[in-house]
Amino acid sequence: MSKNIFLFEINEFNYDLMKSMSEELELDGLKQILKYKHSILTIPDAYESDFLEPWSQWVSVHTGTSSDQHKIKHLGDIPQLQQKQLWEAVSDQNIKVGVWGVMNGDRAQAKNCLFFMPDPWSFTELGYPEKVAALLKLPRYIAKNYLKLNIVEIFKLIPSFIQGLSLVPLKLSLLAELITTLFNAVKYKNAHFVWISFFDYLTTHAFISLVKRNKTEFNIFFINSIAHAQHHYWSDSKNTRLKYTYKVLDKIVGLLLSENILNQTSVITNGLTQKNTNTEDPWILYRQKDPKLFFQKLNLGVTAVESLMTHDIHLFFNSAEEKLQAFKVLNSARIDDKKLFFVELDSADPKKLFVRLDFFNATDKNSNVQIGTYSFLFFEEFKEIVTRTGKHIQRADVISDLVEFKETTENYKLYHRLVAEVSK
Repeated sequence: MSKNIFLFEINEFNYDLMKSMSEELELDGLKQILKYKHSILTIPDAYESDFLEPWSQWVSVHTGTSSDQHKIKHLGDIPQLQQKQLWEAVSDQNIKVGVWGVMNGDRAQAKNCLFFMPDPWSFTELGYPEKVAALLKLPRYIAKNYLKLNIVEIFKLIPSFIQGLSLVPLKLSLLAELITTLFNAVKYKNAHFVWISFFDYLTTHAFISLVKRNKTEFNIFFINSIAHAQHHYWSDSKNTRLKYTYKVLDKIVGLLLSENILNQTSVITNGLTQKNTNTEDPWILYRQKDPKLFFQKLNLGVTAVESLMTHDIHLFFNSAEEKLQAFKVLNSARIDDKKLFFVELDSADPKKLFVRLDFFNATDKNSNVQIGTYSFLFFEEFKEIVTRTGKHIQRADVISDLVEFKETTENYKLYHRLVAEVSK
């Protein structure tokens, strides 16, 4: 390969919002990368298809195939993937690869992938090498249990987190950012966006360190703070929380620019983007307060519960018969005579069930839920998380001087362009 290539995946960023934030806040790093050429890509999947989700669209981008080919709908389904992922294809050309944070991916057969950090929301994929795996354990626990954290479990995971932190070089700028984060955690009452932004900033240092140490030639870096902020905070007239995340993003961009990782041979993409929903009917995200305990109470024979990123879950059973019975019970669940869950049988695993909350309307404290013989008030078991302010749409963006696309090009064709660039 004649040049190093960097794929920077800023999950779901809205291009126009990024541009306006960079100008309003004088964000020099973002201003610099926004000078690169901008392409708009299309996505064939409709919102109602269950495929217009980042955990499906990133699989499309990473495999060069449409969703109807790879068929990956949910987080945690990646073991069923038949196609090679981008880093595997590049590794096959004897090129050293580094991958950090990618959504719904695994290292798989990429023998020249010298480090790999999966996203914290999946549960079968491990980090590589051991220090990366150690760094992942605590964030993965917090991501899955943020509504009901167990302090004992957190203390158990702190030693492995400290082991993983040895990947992060000690710098005064990092200490300063930690102090700023602690101050803002108090200011914003420990809101998640503060810690998500800091985790992205912290892991940027680890990523840069690993790139330099391993001299990797093709690198991928994924962050999620902007997607989270757009979904949650794109309605504040002052946009203070959104501005906070963009200021941290600009610091991340500055770090990558200063190390010459982010440059003219870089490709920046969102996989898919969001539009603002302030003028639409409210869509409210609810979540079980304690998913494991909730499904245990239903006595459905659930042996394991794996919480996913938002309001969806995988349930596991001892037998296919128990799974089918649970499918019937959960499919019949109602809240005030409205359907409560979307339930889907897993075609690859006879003992696995996908369950997603299918209720998004405003409701009151007297709303009743009926699941089989179990009856309870909705807010006894569920918590309102947020009224969504950003919604996925059938478009993706690419910012790059290395590659350029026609507007009719599908987002998954980015894979083929990158593989072609690697082959030059």
